[in-house]
Amino acid sequence: MKVFATSYFPSVYYISRMVLDNCVAIEAMENYPKQTLRNRCFIYSANGLLGLTLPVCKKNNPLQYTKDILIDYSMPWQRSHWRAFVSAYNSAPFFLHYSPFFEPLFKRKTDYLFDFNNELLDIVLNRVFKFGIRIENTTDFQLKYENNEDLRYLCNIKNYKQQCSDVNFREYYQVFADKFGFKQNLCIADLIFNEGIAAKDYLKTLI
Repeated sequence: MKVFATSYFPSVYYISRMVLDNCVAIEAMENYPKQTLRNRCFIYSANGLLGLTLPVCKKNNPLQYTKDILIDYSMPWQRSHWRAFVSAYNSAPFFLHYSPFFEPLFKRKTDYLFDFNNELLDIVLNRVFKFGIRIENTTDFQLKYENNEDLRYLCNIKNYKQQCSDVNFREYYQVFADKFGFKQNLCIADLIFNEGIAAKDYLKTLI
């Protein structure tokens, strides 16, 4: 079984590594690392590439399991993030059809980042794409996994950028491509809102 780090609106490539599996595991028992894609994503805005960071509560203890990281609601991040999605993708061909899958996540509070991300992942895999993939959580931490099953590195910022040079991302329609050109490997919402159900076939071209 492939093991992934949790991710806030995972990248296109991240999701592509799941589409042929019946079950995937999400790492719950690691010590939570800062400044990764576990709580951030990239969208394509009217001003170009835009990073969105989901704020988490900082603790005095630097060692915390990822599953125990609380979301910080001291600032109205839900409203600002959803406004950013609407502004970026309101004119995308499939935004009106697929936005109702995601908007409820920004209308209510979820205590833990891990739970929020898992619900988001289930929406993408099984409600939007209907892959029928079971999502499990790890119950202990392993430093390494055999047989190339360890894909936790995909949430590191450095590896995210490296993917863009190592993978052949075929261009698809993007709202602001006429201004800034095609942007590859953005969050999965970019592919969904621009390509609709055709995004399923696109993901398989990256396998």
